[in-house]
Amino acid sequence: MHSSPKLPLAATRQIEGWFGEGWSSDWRCLVMPCYAYICKDCGRRWEEWRRVDERRDVKCQCGGKAEIDFSTYSSANVMMFTPALYTDLDVYPIWIDSKKKLKEECKKRGLRAARLL
Repeated sequence: MHSSPKLPLAATRQIEGWFGEGWSSDWRCLVMPCYAYICKDCGRRWEEWRRVDERRDVKCQCGGKAEIDFSTYSSANVMMFTPALYTDLDVYPIWIDSKKKLKEECKKRGLRAARLL
């Protein structure tokens, strides 16, 4: 039987940090697509990781029906930048609040961020 490849321990810890302990370190949990949504009622926009078969059954926090916002998509699955604490750039976590700052921090360390590609 074929076994799926496992992620390195550091990546496994990062996944557990995102989703809580007990989540699989199996790489397949990272390929779930991210969809951009817009609420028909209140106009709120957000992104959400959803299974493909569940992508259309989404409700907003206000209770309104949400639609996929195709205006933020190109032909690829594009994610908007979200400010976050980056733990994999340096020994200490770094708060990154813009693509520009991420680019600068990566350049200082000779790194490339997948979010900038």
